[in-house]
Amino acid sequence: MTQTQQLQDNCVTLYDISWEKFEAIAALLEDTKVRLTYLDGSLEIMTPSPEHEEYKSTIGLLLVLTSGGVEKLEKYRRWGVPEVWFYRNRQLFIYHLRSNEYKQTFRSEFLPDLDLDLLVRCLNMPDQYDATVAFTQALQQQN
Repeated sequence: MTQTQQLQDNCVTLYDISWEKFEAIAALLEDTKVRLTYLDGSLEIMTPSPEHEEYKSTIGLLLVLTSGGVEKLEKYRRWGVPEVWFYRNRQLFIYHLRSNEYKQTFRSEFLPDLDLDLLVRCLNMPDQYDATVAFTQALQQQN
C-alpha cells in the first residue's frame, strides 16, 4: 500500500488511508485548527489561511445567520437585508423584510427546499464532524 502526498498551499492530501487511520489522525488533531476531509481513502489535511477564514466569515455575514437579539433587525432593515436568520436557544428563527418591516416566517425564500428541521438537529449536535456527516447523509438520502 503506497501513500503519496500532494502539497498545495496549506493543504496535504494523503491517499490509501483506511477509515481506522483517519479516525486515529482525527483524534490526534482534534484540538487544532486543522481541517480534515476524508473520501474513499483520500485524506485532505488543511490549515486554513487567514484569507480562507476571512472569506468564510464574509460568507457567514452575507447569509446573515446571527445569534443576536431581535433588536438587530433594525440594523438589517436599514441595510435592506431581505432575509435574516437568528439562531438562539438552539432554535432557528427566520424573518423576511416586507413593506419595510420584518415578519417571522418558517421557510427561507432563498433556500426554499432546505430542510430546516434537519439543519437545526445538526446544528444542535455536540460534535461538528458528526453534524456535517449526518447533514450530508440526510441530503443524499433525499436525492
